[in-house]
Amino acid sequence: GPSPEAPVAGDISRFLEKQLAEIQGGDDEGIAQEVLDRLLDGINNGKVSATPGLVARLAAALRLATLAGLSNLQVPLCAAAALIANGAPRGNEALAAPDMIEALMGVLRA
Repeated sequence: GPSPEAPVAGDISRFLEKQLAEIQGGDDEGIAQEVLDRLLDGINNGKVSATPGLVARLAAALRLATLAGLSNLQVPLCAAAALIANGAPRGNEALAAPDMIEALMGVLRA
């Protein structure tokens, strides 16, 4: 259903979510990098919300990268997580989702 908080006009969170869903392996570094670039731009323009869907997608992509040992994907995805935590409204709380913490801990252990 609709989220209780109406997204900002031009919010790109859903778009980023779809892009993250396309990351399947090591050849997708370009997608991860594009997500990072757009995220940075979106955060600077106040057009990114730390939606549960976006955080879940990012966590899934990060987990995939870690399991496959793809540091070329881990780097931009971790940077994306840091951007959300520091730049999106209530991003810190959103990134405290259990699957995100697990994905980040996986990177640290890898």
